[in-house]
Order: sequence, then structure tokens, then C-alpha cells
Amino acid sequence: MRREWSPEDVVACWTPVGPDWELIANKSGPTRLGFVLMRKFFELEGRFPQFVEEFPQAAVDYVADVVKVPAEDLAKYDLSSRSAKGHRAQIREVLGFRPATRADEERLTGWLADAVCPVELVEDRLREALLVQCRSDRIEPPGRIERIAGPGRAGLGEESERGGPARPDRTVLVERQPVRHLPPGHGQAARPGADRCRAPSPHLGGHRRGAGTGTQ
Repeated sequence: MRREWSPEDVVACWTPVGPDWELIANKSGPTRLGFVLMRKFFELEGRFPQFVEEFPQAAVDYVADVVKVPAEDLAKYDLSSRSAKGHRAQIREVLGFRPATRADEERLTGWLADAVCPVELVEDRLREALLVQCRSDRIEPPGRIERIAGPGRAGLGEESERGGPARPDRTVLVERQPVRHLPPGHGQAARPGADRCRAPSPHLGGHRRGAGTGTQ
């Protein structure tokens, strides 16, 4: 999630619309503010924040004004609470997503090794490709996403000791592929309008830098 936002992009990407208001009608205070920020964050990123600091400060200030809750109340919104867990379930249901299963993790690991690693090895871009695939599959990224996307090291020691190739897990295959670049357009979000919300504006120099905020 980028830190700097133009006022125009904040309005375009973080304004509650239509059904959003029905979802927050029975919420108040920190839960009202936290819910809207999580709802919009997931829509933009295809995942939930891990820390409240991931929320851009510009978005926090704007949403707080829109929902009539003091921005400082966000500090009272506990992302590990039962309330936040219920909010995540509600957001997934509304957006048509589901949590990832272990079977999903295994499938995604195989897909990453077979389809992406032959053309890309940079960890950040592997992670981005994985997030895009999860969005396409309508699943919330698995909690072990860093383990899946990060360069694997399991099996390397075994290979060295045995003097021959060990059977590595899929993440080791990531490390052994030639470094190339992803084809143009790979890793772009599928949601219409996401480019405007994700791409940094060229006119951000005079705008406030957000402190981020958020968990699952």
C-alpha cells in the first residue's frame, strides 16, 4: 500500500458507497472507522492489513471525517479482536472471497514455481504475482504468503551433503530459475479502476505522507 495519496485519489478509492453504508449502519466509534478502512483496504490490495499502520494517514483522516469518527479513535481498533475477525468475515462475504486452505497454499506454491519463477525471481514481484492470482481466484491470501513467495532454502543443505540434487520443495525451485522479467502487464490488479488507486500520482510532492496502520 503506497503511503502518499493525492486528495483526488483518496476520494476515488476510499469513499464508502452504496452497500457500504448498509454494512456500517449498525457500527459506531472505532469499529465504524476500522471497518470502513479494512473494507477499502481489502478492495484495493486483495488482502487485509496486518497492522493499523498500513492504512495511509490521508485515508484515515478522510474516512474519519466521512463516517464522523475522530481519526485518533483508530488506535482503539484492535485488528486481533473478535470484532475485527467478524468484520473480516463480513467483508469476505460481501466481496465474494473465502479464506485460503492448505490445498490452496499447495496449489499456489506449485503455480508460482511453474508459471512465474521461470520469468521472475525478485521476491517483491513474486509476492505481487501471488496476490494477483489470489485476487483472480477470489481467495484471501494465505497467512504463510511470505513463506510461499520468498526464495526457498529448504533442501539446499541436503543436496550439499549428499553430493547430488535433493528433491526440493516448490520454493527451492524459485531460487534455481534464471532471472528474467515478467511480461508487460503481469501483476496488475484485475479490479476495474484499480490502476488509478494503486499507481502513485505524479503530483504528490506537496501532499502529506501517510503513516500506515493493520492484521489479517
